[in-house]
Amino acid sequence: MKAVIDQSGGMHFIGISASTAEKFIKKGIKRCICTLNGKSSLHVALQSRKEEGYFIYISKRVMKELNLKKGMTVQMELKEDESTFQFEEAEEWNEVLATDPIAKDIFNQLTPGNQRSILYLITRVKSSEKRIERSFHIAEQLKRGIHSAAQLMKK
Repeated sequence: MKAVIDQSGGMHFIGISASTAEKFIKKGIKRCICTLNGKSSLHVALQSRKEEGYFIYISKRVMKELNLKKGMTVQMELKEDESTFQFEEAEEWNEVLATDPIAKDIFNQLTPGNQRSILYLITRVKSSEKRIERSFHIAEQLKRGIHSAAQLMKK
């Protein structure tokens, strides 16, 4: 389907028709994989507001990667996100958890939202070396009882 990129309050988003969104919502699905212009697949959450209806946010990083601007029309495909955490997983994080059963157990007990926040903190780093460092740091913080993504990156 074709969709137009819009912007509100500094955030870019794509409006989703009610009929399309309700196909997912009726099945209890709020998180999807969104493919834009056949290039970039994103883990997204279906959002809704009275004023805007249904929509998904598009990050600045994705806007830049795909050279997108407000008002542009994109080809969009939505499908159910069936991944374990409904978010991109870093190989480095999975390796750290494989070697640290205590951190893995704590991570698995967190809410899905906290799990996704941790995965975001790790995957947003570009270099593998930094993802490894961040993964070890977060695992140690979890074992100290710090579970909030806002607090995890503090030294």
